[in-house]
Amino acid sequence: MYTTLEPCANSRTLRAPCAKLIADAGIAIVHIGQYDPNPQVNRLGWKYLRDHGVRLRDFPADLRQQAREASENFTRLFTNGVGMTAGAKFDFTTNGGRFTISVDEHLNAPSWETKWTNCDASAIYLNGGVSGVVALARYANEFDEIDDPDALDYGDHSPRIDVGSIGVMRNHHGHVLCKVTAIEPTVDYGGTGHVSVTIRWEIRLATSEPEV
Repeated sequence: MYTTLEPCANSRTLRAPCAKLIADAGIAIVHIGQYDPNPQVNRLGWKYLRDHGVRLRDFPADLRQQAREASENFTRLFTNGVGMTAGAKFDFTTNGGRFTISVDEHLNAPSWETKWTNCDASAIYLNGGVSGVVALARYANEFDEIDDPDALDYGDHSPRIDVGSIGVMRNHHGHVLCKVTAIEPTVDYGGTGHVSVTIRWEIRLATSEPEV
């Protein structure tokens, strides 16, 4: 079998997942074009098939690129978010933990590339790479409790953001405020294999941006 996207192995629905149907059908070899970035699926379909005796192969590099292009509209949901206020759920152990938030879908729209890294079962790190980029809005529970985001402490390059807390990332476009609402932790912190972080965000644009 050749499949452009990894077969699902999501046991959270009543429907039989694709990986189970493939294994039950006695298919001996499955060629996969791209692993699913959905945190409920990523590599679990591959694992299910492997554990049930199916041989697994990857597409050649040129065909993998074509597979990525074919599924781009779907996979962007797990690496990119759009809107002045919105939310998303994504796997922070894939794509380098990066999730890009943009004002709209225009090519040069103001955007922020947030990066999230593993912490523990109830918290996650918001990684700015260097100090001056990210901050924790300590004790704030809602976005409207934050008056001027620039008044926060940006001295830590990767503050710990607990579930229910708000992290802030800034650049020349302004600020994006991100509230962590849920975490499905990695296995070493008691997770089940479905790894994800769920966030809500609010964008606050700078009153004026520097000329490029």
